[in-house]
Amino acid sequence: MQGADFRFMTRAVTIKIQKKETGRRLTVVVGTKVSKKATERNKIRRRVRAIMRDKKKDEGKEYVVIAHPGAKTLSFQELKNEIEKQLLIPNS
Repeated sequence: MQGADFRFMTRAVTIKIQKKETGRRLTVVVGTKVSKKATERNKIRRRVRAIMRDKKKDEGKEYVVIAHPGAKTLSFQELKNEIEKQLLIPNS
């Protein structure tokens, strides 16, 4: 993703959105600075994918979600609220 069309930053994640020709793509980046344990990094990845699964209607966009160390301390609901606030997804 060269130049992101939109970029949103919170204490837990940075979200970059770019328009795409077809389909929808989600990339989740959780580095070792977030946690040295792979199980914790995978847990954050699974949570972000579950939250972003609700955005199925947004065809033609590419999302890159970069987790920050603050994401490790958040519960699923807190992380969901932060991402939804940035993406303006109505609560389900």
